[in-house]
Amino acid sequence: MKSRIIGIVIAGILLRLLMAFVIVPDQPQAEDGPSYAEQADQILAGSAQHYYFPPGTAFVVAPAYAIAGRSVAVDHAIGVVLTSGVVLVSVWFAVLLLGWSRPTFLVAIIASLYGHTVLTATQISSQPLTAISVVLAVGLTIQCLHTWSWWRWLAASAVCTLAVLTRPASGVIVAGILIVLAIAAWKQRLSWTTLIGAWSMTAAVLVAAVVPVMRHNAAAGQGMTISTNNEWNLFLSNTPFTPDYKTGHFGQRTFDQIDPEAAAWLSACIPHRNPAAATLEERQCMSNAATTYMAHNPGRTLYRVSNRMRGYWGMDYTGARMLQQSAGLSTKATAPLLAYEGGSYLLVILAVLAAWVLRVQFTRAHLWLIVAVIIAAMLPYLVAFALPRFHLPVIPLIMPIAALALDRVLEAPRDSMRTLLRSPLWWGMVIAVLALQVEHFYHLARLQ
Repeated sequence: MKSRIIGIVIAGILLRLLMAFVIVPDQPQAEDGPSYAEQADQILAGSAQHYYFPPGTAFVVAPAYAIAGRSVAVDHAIGVVLTSGVVLVSVWFAVLLLGWSRPTFLVAIIASLYGHTVLTATQISSQPLTAISVVLAVGLTIQCLHTWSWWRWLAASAVCTLAVLTRPASGVIVAGILIVLAIAAWKQRLSWTTLIGAWSMTAAVLVAAVVPVMRHNAAAGQGMTISTNNEWNLFLSNTPFTPDYKTGHFGQRTFDQIDPEAAAWLSACIPHRNPAAATLEERQCMSNAATTYMAHNPGRTLYRVSNRMRGYWGMDYTGARMLQQSAGLSTKATAPLLAYEGGSYLLVILAVLAAWVLRVQFTRAHLWLIVAVIIAAMLPYLVAFALPRFHLPVIPLIMPIAALALDRVLEAPRDSMRTLLRSPLWWGMVIAVLALQVEHFYHLARLQ
């Protein structure tokens, strides 16, 4: 089985290479990709005045640019490495929990064919890098809880730090992992001395890596912060004019592409209309305006939070949309790509729900840790805006659960399907998931 799993992983990497260098070899960078590339160039040139985007992704890209220069081929190679890394950590995590078993073989297939990471194999993005960091952190934590190793915990602290530098919202995940360690100490699975040492080590690694970044921004007059785009995200997502469902809508538009009233509201804090050039005072204005609006409109804010929660679990579509826009594909031609990208995500989600109904066996401690990390990963996006691609870091964590359910269906298809088809709970969850996707695509199409 081990050789078969390794073979599937190799096939998954080759699929991403095929995508990046044969199918769409000229695919340009989209969404935040150009910004990360430019940031990496500035880091190499020593010209980065302050970090508008968190610099973790650019720190990873910069060495590749230093060695091979910046080009479409290099960008695609970076994208392949990042998306292939998601495949590798997904399978590693499954092996850690399930061994070299048939469910792990199924995880290898799912991860290798996962639509979003295949279609975005050309892109420089923070999401796969965050996914790699988070999955490694969770897996190393599980290993430490079984058999403590200070070297292993040092590695966990390092990848936690990379996650924070890549997407500062990951700090909530790190806090969740440290709380899990405290619970383990409380239940006497870990000594209090080890707990204090572990917390101290993680704090030391975080301080050593994060404080220089914050001091760099402070020297540029931006205060002690990892990046300066956080207030902008909060601001544009909490105005009287923000769409209640797609609350990140304004962030994907220039000022001349949105309603004049909304543009005027945003311009009150940044009259130059360039978020990347916002001063510390302008960022404080944005933060104060957003928090004041939320405090004075709690009902609408809570409604938006509920919408963000559902949007976070919407089907992936950005890879297909990126290819549609760059290649000028029609809606009809894009439909198969959307079905592939969204369908592979739905397969995982529905399989996880099926595992609940089929009552597959899964270590409870591991399950609670995974649930805690998922909640921690989602929380920061509830106050600003949530896009489906933000859930990528937690998808590898639930793939082993999905694979156990699929393995049960393959092993006993008749009994498994009978159990599912006769379960009101199953049908209720399926309807809820599909309704969420219908809502998701309705608002997506409505606000294009």
